[in-house]
Amino acid sequence: MPLGDSLLLETSEVALIVVDMQNDFCSKGGGLDKRGFNIDHASIIVPSIALMLKECRDLGVKVIFVRGENSQFTTSETWENRPSAKHDGSLGFRLIEPGTWGSQIVDELKPLASEPIVTKTRYSAFVNTELPLLLKNSGVKTVIFAGTTTNACVETSVRDAFVMDFNVIVASDCVASPEPELHEASLKTIAKYFGRVDTSKGILKDLRASVPMLES
Repeated sequence: MPLGDSLLLETSEVALIVVDMQNDFCSKGGGLDKRGFNIDHASIIVPSIALMLKECRDLGVKVIFVRGENSQFTTSETWENRPSAKHDGSLGFRLIEPGTWGSQIVDELKPLASEPIVTKTRYSAFVNTELPLLLKNSGVKTVIFAGTTTNACVETSVRDAFVMDFNVIVASDCVASPEPELHEASLKTIAKYFGRVDTSKGILKDLRASVPMLES
């Protein structure tokens, strides 16, 4: 069942934001996989996001990709000492280093040439990036989030989107976390305080309803 209220979505005012679906997080042979972490939670949502991408493109919904990068030029003592970074460097490389295969978006979700790719250096897709300007200049009022991880980069971006006065929707089957209890807690928090949480099927149904020629 969806969490939060359904609303009529105008496709011209909606953007799908795909967060951190990068090889180091999602692919065999990527950084997390090499370090022995289970990446099934991320790889399993790739087909759902791919379907969401196709449908949104067909409906004329704007698509924006966000990818993280860890660069020596943008790091800080605080960022280096974040709890989740304790394994960084253990194999002689950073995760999502600029210019590496690991930092690239997975092939199954390859952006079109016309789709912006926003690079972030912190959990939030909105902090020190051009994303707010891209959305405002495109007339976007509602943002749909997909990607990983639910309780870190996705939720942080959701919170910032909300406080910047964007309507927020999270596709529950298109986000994931390696810790199911944190995934569920994050979705409940988002639904209670920040926006709508629903399946991609429910979201796409509302998007189609705003296109009269597709109604039947």
